[in-house]
Amino acid sequence: MFANRYGKGIRSILRAGNIDYPLANKRLYTIAVVGFVIAGLLLTQYFITPGKRKILKEIPSMRTENSLTFQNGDGAYTQRLYAKPINYKDESGKWQKIDTSIKTKGSKLQVIKAPYDLYFSSDSKEEVNFKIGKDSVGFALVDIGDSKASVKGSKAVYKNVYMNTDLERIATSTGLKQNYVLRESGHPAYFKETLNTKLNTKLQKDGSIGFYKGDKMVAAAPRPFVKDSKGVIRNASYALQGSTLTTKLPSLKGLKYPIILDPAIEIAYIQQGVDDYYVYNVTYSYGGSSSTTYSVADNLKTRRYVYTDWGSGSGGGAPTTTTYIDTSYLKFNVSSLLSNPYEIASAKLYLKEHPTLNSSSSSTIRIYSLNHSSAAKNLGFTANIYNSVDVTSDVQQDFTEGKSYSSFYTSISSGTVYYAASEYTGTDSDPYLEVTFDSLIAPTMSSLSGAGNGLLVNLQDNALEDDETHFYIDTNTLPTTDDNFPIDTDKAASGQNYNKYFANLLPDTKYYIRSRTHDHTNTSYSNYSSELSAYTLANVPGKPIVNVVDATSTRVTIDKNANSDSTLFAIFNNITNQYVQADGTLGPAPVFRSYTDWGGATGVVNTGLDTLNNTYTYKTKAKNGDGVETGWSSWSANNPGAPIAPTMQTPTSITTSSITWNWTDNSNDEDGFVIEDENNNQIAQVGPNVTSFTESSLSEATDHIRHVHAYNASAQSEESAQVTAATLPTTSFGNLSNPLLTSVKEKSATEIEATIIDNSQDEDDFHFYVDTISGPSELAGSPVDTITKATMGATYKKIIADYTVFATSLSPNTKYYVRSRVHDHTAAAFSAYSNELSATTLARTPAVPIIAIPFSPSRLKIAVDLNDNPPQTEFAIFNVETGKYLQPDGSLDVTTAFETYT
Repeated sequence: MFANRYGKGIRSILRAGNIDYPLANKRLYTIAVVGFVIAGLLLTQYFITPGKRKILKEIPSMRTENSLTFQNGDGAYTQRLYAKPINYKDESGKWQKIDTSIKTKGSKLQVIKAPYDLYFSSDSKEEVNFKIGKDSVGFALVDIGDSKASVKGSKAVYKNVYMNTDLERIATSTGLKQNYVLRESGHPAYFKETLNTKLNTKLQKDGSIGFYKGDKMVAAAPRPFVKDSKGVIRNASYALQGSTLTTKLPSLKGLKYPIILDPAIEIAYIQQGVDDYYVYNVTYSYGGSSSTTYSVADNLKTRRYVYTDWGSGSGGGAPTTTTYIDTSYLKFNVSSLLSNPYEIASAKLYLKEHPTLNSSSSSTIRIYSLNHSSAAKNLGFTANIYNSVDVTSDVQQDFTEGKSYSSFYTSISSGTVYYAASEYTGTDSDPYLEVTFDSLIAPTMSSLSGAGNGLLVNLQDNALEDDETHFYIDTNTLPTTDDNFPIDTDKAASGQNYNKYFANLLPDTKYYIRSRTHDHTNTSYSNYSSELSAYTLANVPGKPIVNVVDATSTRVTIDKNANSDSTLFAIFNNITNQYVQADGTLGPAPVFRSYTDWGGATGVVNTGLDTLNNTYTYKTKAKNGDGVETGWSSWSANNPGAPIAPTMQTPTSITTSSITWNWTDNSNDEDGFVIEDENNNQIAQVGPNVTSFTESSLSEATDHIRHVHAYNASAQSEESAQVTAATLPTTSFGNLSNPLLTSVKEKSATEIEATIIDNSQDEDDFHFYVDTISGPSELAGSPVDTITKATMGATYKKIIADYTVFATSLSPNTKYYVRSRVHDHTAAAFSAYSNELSATTLARTPAVPIIAIPFSPSRLKIAVDLNDNPPQTEFAIFNVETGKYLQPDGSLDVTTAFETYT
């Protein structure tokens, strides 16, 4: 059905109309057309090209889409570049040579070693499926005769599918050609096929067909053409109606049979990605009785000139004649040469003329560089073999200037025979550019993966002159820290693969690695290789900690075993054969979460278990950042006979040397409780049903951390949460010891109440310090009482209604900080400050709200009166008639809604 884009250079010759175009005519100015083609089977693993350096072998790791690179016998390299793809990427991302040969399996035919997949049948009536990734275009010919294919290489031939018509299906590097071979007159004037695709099919302005997925063109069918046995070409056309595509023949008058109608289908990116050529504009005059103008062919594969001859008399006499001339245009992607510090030694352009499209058996053409103003290179042709012209200076200049393409064209001049080639005449006439260079070539790192406690990198040495490879590894991208690893000093080792193992790395940590080769003799380095990154493997988690929480719950705490904070863990309940889920329930699928998300040191509570008398065992595993999982940890079991853990409460009765620790007893079968410090050292042990313990002989002004667990004859409970309390300082002046504030609480909107314990004998009164910021120090109150020494240890209360030396009244709904010290009038001395406590005064009852005059039948405007409350105070508004509260959106609901005044 469809055409390869590299035939567009031929078929674009007659874009303006159906003009007869004999490519093998005898005019002075020979018509030239270039169809860019790949080399295919020209290269073998070991060969010698006549007249050139001895090439030892190809280096697969240096392949690109359009090139092959070879190692030479003298230590240099040769890269052969083509104007279209010769390699494709397989599923692993490696470049493989395109193989368009049709494979047969019974009646099924396929091409799968190309940038596309092609599936069809030896039965002419079966559908053809052209697949690019997950997208495909299917087509079946309408009213086609029954014929079985004869397959050879890349071509399948179906005889007599229509009257006087054979069908050829030819696989190319970029798509499928479907030739209708019209043997003699009496054949159909058009051919129909039914399309089968989910892509959006559009007939383009240039006569081609585009297959779109959204705005992206996935496949294309260039405008078809016909070519007769003499090489005369005329444009054909498409008509698209629904899913029916019709290919229509032009007028065939004057054409010689057999005639080929040549539609095709191709990968769209091939067509779009290389259509940005720089076309060189040249004006040519012939004698003075002609004019040559330049126009750009749509496909930009050739350079077109329009030659007009007015006949003798320049404007009178003989009628004018117009000739369209296309010249060769060759463009090679040399960007891969820019990626290393190469030295270009030589470059040659190889051309082989096509015997049908060129008129003479021996001729000379002139080659120009498109990128530079340089003298023409004369290339003498000998028939049926490749002929070369030296273009070293042009390619060297392209390389120096950083150009991604080296481009050449043939000139228009009197007496010149123009070079022509066609993709559709086989693979033995493809033009190519051959560049020889010397360099230290960067290594190719093909894989990086976690192994053991490190990373394993696979590398291929691409250089001949290197002494060793340097590896660079870091947790940051583009590492520069040098780790020398000698590979081999034998130059013959080039092309071999090596493994380098980096041990003793952090678990589950992403590392970046790159490398370069080093030549000691010249003290030179290659460029860096491409960078690879991977995570090290996670460590197998340690044995989890498992404790009973209550009758139906068990707490599981993961042992990270030095894994990173980003490591993910899964928890498995061996008894139920299920995984702990994020909400603590059990489910059939593993849930991987970080150590922190699983509750960290607190762990996660597995709920919904059957009874307290069941023993449950758990194990855990980890997963690193690349998704590689570890094995399972050892398992741990709960103890169903253990009591439930107590709940710690706020410590009380704090002095300079003692603290009373308090807890809630949550179990009914404990034999007692054990009080421990943060290092699990036992402080005390008390009997059952006891809920407090006073610890004495503590250091002054020191934080003390304690937790409690219950125990019985079977086991101990899990630990309670930890609490912290600090003993008071014993700083004193003379016989004055600082008092102890035991509580500060709100009393009213303008009052707070402080409760204090007297720790001295010689004081006359207490001084209280109150402020809205922590650490108040201004004198704010009068003496609480003058007491005798006999009342030491008594507790007093003080109602505080103002603060600071200015006796400022306390404000409603405001947080105040309080501390105190005692005063000895006789000695004019003060004790140290007490501890600091805080409380917030009550809010004032709001004043009656202001209700504005209704501004609509169903709406009222209500303004809250702060009544001296601060703006952060929250208010609720109640509608007495409806019994509902006003909501933030202005509606009414039974739910109380508090909002700030603002």
